[in-house]
Amino acid sequence: MKAKCRFVSWVLFLVLMSPTAALAQKGGLRYTIGVESFTNESGWRGQVDLGRELGTVLTGLLHESNRFVVVGEEAIRGKTLEEQDLATSGRGARGSRSPTTGHLAEAQLLVRGAITHVQADTTGDGGKTGFGRLTVGIGRSKTEINVTFYLVDTTTGTVVAAKNFIAKASRRRLKGGFRGRHGDTEVGSERNDNLMKALQNAGADAIDWIAGQLDGVPWEGSVVQVAGDQIFVNRGSREGVSPRMRFDVGKAKVIRDPNTGEILGSTFDEVARIEVAETQLKLSICGLVSGDLKRLRPGLDVRLAN
Repeated sequence: MKAKCRFVSWVLFLVLMSPTAALAQKGGLRYTIGVESFTNESGWRGQVDLGRELGTVLTGLLHESNRFVVVGEEAIRGKTLEEQDLATSGRGARGSRSPTTGHLAEAQLLVRGAITHVQADTTGDGGKTGFGRLTVGIGRSKTEINVTFYLVDTTTGTVVAAKNFIAKASRRRLKGGFRGRHGDTEVGSERNDNLMKALQNAGADAIDWIAGQLDGVPWEGSVVQVAGDQIFVNRGSREGVSPRMRFDVGKAKVIRDPNTGEILGSTFDEVARIEVAETQLKLSICGLVSGDLKRLRPGLDVRLAN
């Protein structure tokens, strides 16, 4: 019985220390996050743009994780801006769902970084077996990449954390050949998926690491409207907000070094506390818990109450 209790306690400890549990401690709220294309500083060149591919892979993995609200990467946002510009120019057909400016989602967190090393196609020979003039063998191809990830808080411009990851991938390759008078001729599978697999492994490792850094980043929203006794906040069920959650409303201020411009920290001047009464996908309708309703106005910052 004691052994069983110790086992259960150990399992609970691991669960509470997991990155997903760290999110649950914040009420299950989701941060808005974006990804920049990574720079390729490894010297490796090929048909694949490694930096862009890693950005695309990481964007997809972040969305699939269901831990974040993912803002489209640079290319997607650029295309969105083009569509908005076209709609506002008057040259396109206008409708109720035409793109409009001022509604592009903003990311609180930004992931960027650099690929610093690539070692592709390190091949080992598993030997050959002969059947008359036919030879069959199995080789192994290995790929290794090094990636440095940076997590940036866009509200302050500060680097929250940075870490270097080494990701590896390997595959077996069937090789065949023929023995002739003038030597052996080899044929075989030349398709190489190792590089993409290594990029995916690096992205998967990065997501768990990102989730583990969130305790030091305040979750934030904004008041968008005050109508009577109702306070509207630009965060909803999409971001994990649910009824009866409480938020502090105030103004966040960044403190900078007057000589260097470096961000030293921030303060939060609280003016009220509110409670969520109803949620929509991107919006929450709240009521006043404490403070002066007359001091609430659009643009004030919203943070999860302690």
